[in-house]
Amino acid sequence: KQAIIRGEVVAGTRLVESRIADALDISRTPVREAIHKLEREGLIEKLPRGGFSVLGLTREEIGETFGIRSVLESYAASLSALNYQDGELLPLEEKISEYEMYLQKKQLEILPKINTEFHDLLYTLSRNPKLNRMINHLRDQIYRFRQILLKDERMARMSNADHRQMVALIRKKDAEGVEQLVREHILRGQAAVLKEFDEQKRMFEMGKKKIRILIAKPDLDGHDRGAKVVAIALRDAGMEVVYSGLHQSIDQIVKTALEESVDVIGLSIMTGAHLSICQRLLKQLKSEEMEDIQLIVGGVIPKDDIAKMKTMGVHGVFPGGTPFDEIVEFLQSLF
Repeated sequence: KQAIIRGEVVAGTRLVESRIADALDISRTPVREAIHKLEREGLIEKLPRGGFSVLGLTREEIGETFGIRSVLESYAASLSALNYQDGELLPLEEKISEYEMYLQKKQLEILPKINTEFHDLLYTLSRNPKLNRMINHLRDQIYRFRQILLKDERMARMSNADHRQMVALIRKKDAEGVEQLVREHILRGQAAVLKEFDEQKRMFEMGKKKIRILIAKPDLDGHDRGAKVVAIALRDAGMEVVYSGLHQSIDQIVKTALEESVDVIGLSIMTGAHLSICQRLLKQLKSEEMEDIQLIVGGVIPKDDIAKMKTMGVHGVFPGGTPFDEIVEFLQSLF
């Protein structure tokens, strides 16, 4: 969960229960429970054909969270101005100095943590436990937004300047002034996050998501000239191609597909073992909850086997001699 919040696991990353369990050396039961908890919290979503994917932020979520924050946190700040006691502002001033030190060193990645600690200290002074629990309920979403905001040095400096002013207003017991400042501080952050969101969306629409495909030669198949030619053709068509090389086991193919976050696996099979290989690969993809990955196969494929392969779950079959344009058009139609 913390890796998702900190951005170490990016939006779109596929989460596979069995792989996580193996990596942590634990049973799948606690992993399954954790995944369903993340789904309930809106951090991941279930994929149509199995497995889960990390969710990115939505414009609606950004607006809702900042709107709620502007009400709760500005109120908490006004209560802090009325209820703080002598000596309680010193920890806030120390956080401002710590933040400034890392800002001067341009170690911006540390700032979200210090920023969070400052706000926690500030709202604790409100002496309103219920209000603080309501604010902390949004803690994970807020942290994600702070990461976006504070990677911009200009915004990071403005944030700390606001913090200095907040402390000054609280010291004067200016509840109305600090309430207004905190509200403006939060809504300025909302505008910056929405601007970043819209820019990323614009860039995505301009470039669109490239289809990412793994080309693999399974088992003992030692002829890869055709596979390499197809890989070049797909790359020339604007796709991202990962070529895994000769003599790949089913486990190796599935592992590479997961690590490379591919949309499609393309098998080149010249040995006549296409039915057995496809059956084993599809079974492995299902057991790893990776059924959302499309499977296409090319090579020496008798016409009578094409229908059998599609029935078992192969999305596209391209016998030797199939025009490259036909393969490209088919892949583009899948997305």
